[in-house]
Amino acid sequence: MDDADGLLELKFDGVSHWLRVHVDEPLALLEAQIFSCTEVYPDEQACTLHTADGTVLSDTLSEFGGDRLALLAELAREASACATLTRRPPPPPPTPAPAPNPILTAPMERRILSGLETARLHDDADEQRKAREVIPWDELVAKAAEAAATARAAAAAVAADDEWRLRELLRWFKFGFFSWVDKPKCEVSGQPASEFVGMAPPNAEERAGGASRVEVYRGPTGHLTRFARLNVPSVLLSERHRRGRCGEFANAFTLCCRAVGYDARWVLDLTDHVWCEVWLTSRGRWVHADPCENALDAPLMYERGWGKRLTYVLAFSRHEVCDVSARYSARWEETLARRTEVKEGWLELTIASINQRLQAPLSPTRRAAIGERGRAERAELDALSSPPPPAEATSEGAEAAAPAAAGEAEREAGSADGADASDDPLRRGRQTGSLEWRKARGETGE
Repeated sequence: MDDADGLLELKFDGVSHWLRVHVDEPLALLEAQIFSCTEVYPDEQACTLHTADGTVLSDTLSEFGGDRLALLAELAREASACATLTRRPPPPPPTPAPAPNPILTAPMERRILSGLETARLHDDADEQRKAREVIPWDELVAKAAEAAATARAAAAAVAADDEWRLRELLRWFKFGFFSWVDKPKCEVSGQPASEFVGMAPPNAEERAGGASRVEVYRGPTGHLTRFARLNVPSVLLSERHRRGRCGEFANAFTLCCRAVGYDARWVLDLTDHVWCEVWLTSRGRWVHADPCENALDAPLMYERGWGKRLTYVLAFSRHEVCDVSARYSARWEETLARRTEVKEGWLELTIASINQRLQAPLSPTRRAAIGERGRAERAELDALSSPPPPAEATSEGAEAAAPAAAGEAEREAGSADGADASDDPLRRGRQTGSLEWRKARGETGE
C-alpha cells in the first residue's frame, strides 16, 4: 500500500471490513469493494462516516466523490474515521396501471396477432424460394443499372443501387405481374361479373390458400364466380392467382422484397389500406413502398393526396411490431385525437412486450442490431410527432435545425415514376380501383 492509500473500517451487521481507499480511484470502485464484502448493491448502500468518538462527518460516501476522495483517504490513513453501512430499503413498487378493458383491447390485439402471422409467412424460406422462381431478378437488376446510368448522364440526382433495384421491382410488380380486381371476370363468358351476390365460406382449396372469406359475383350468363381473398403470398404469386386488391398486392409484394434480399415489413392502416416498408441500407431507414400505386417513399400521399383521416398504422415483420403512424401524418395532433380505440400507453406497452417475446430466441448480435435500428426509428418517429422547436435567430440554431428540416423535406418530396406533376403521389388521389369505388371511399383527393 503506497502513501496515497488508506484503510477505512466499514462496520456492517456487527462485522468489520477493511476497505482500501486511494485518492486516484473513483468512488464507484469503493462502492464495488463494499459490495464484494457485504453483497449490498451500490444503490442500496447507505454509509454513515463518523469519527472514533461517534461524531458524524457525513451521512453518505457520495459527498466524497471527486477531489474530496483525498480527504477520505487521509482520514482512513490516520484511522481517525470509520463507516457504518446499512441497507437502504428498496423503493416502493410503482403503482400498477389499471387493467385494460378486454372488451376494448381485444380487437386491437387480434389485429396485431393477425399481422404477425402474415409477416411470419414472408420470412418462410419455402415461401421465398417460390417467389424467386417467378421474379426475373437478373433482368430487373440490369434495368436498374441502365436507369442509374441514364440518370447519371443527365446529371440528375442519383440514388444508390438498392433504391434503383427496388424501383424496378415495384414497377415490374405493378405493371407486368399483378392485376387489380374490382369485380372478377365471369369464368364462363370472360365478361365482368358485375352483380355482387354475397359472401360464401371457403372450400378446401381456398382454405389452403389462406382464404377465410370468399366474394361471390353473378356474371351475364347467370354463372356464379368466386373471388377468394387469399392470404398465402406464394399462392398469390402463382399464375392462376396474380390478382387482388391492396391486401393481396401488399402481401405478395412484401414476400417478393424479402425473397430478393431486402428487409421488408407489411404495413396495416386501420382506415382500410395496406402497403409495405423496405429498409434501404443506402438511406439508413425504412422507406414506404405501395405496390398498388407504384409509389416509393411518399408516406404523406394518403393524408394529402387521398384525403385519408388516418388513425393507427402498424408495421409487421417476423421479429417486430412498430407503430409507425407518425411517419404518415403531417397533422399529428389531429391524428392523435382520432386514436381512441385503445389507450396510447396500453398500445406502447403491448407492442414492447410482444417485441421482447419475439426477439428472445434471437442471438445477442441479431437482437442488438434490431435494437439499434429500432432506437433510431423511435427517434425519427418521436421527432415527427413532436411540434417543431421555435426557430432560433442564430446561425447555431439554423445549423441545429438543418437535419430535421432535411428529414421532413424527404418525407414531403414523395417519389413515383414519371416527371409530370400528375404523377406526384402527394398531389393526386388514389389511382387503383374504379372511380365509383374510390369516390365512395372518399379517396380521390377531391
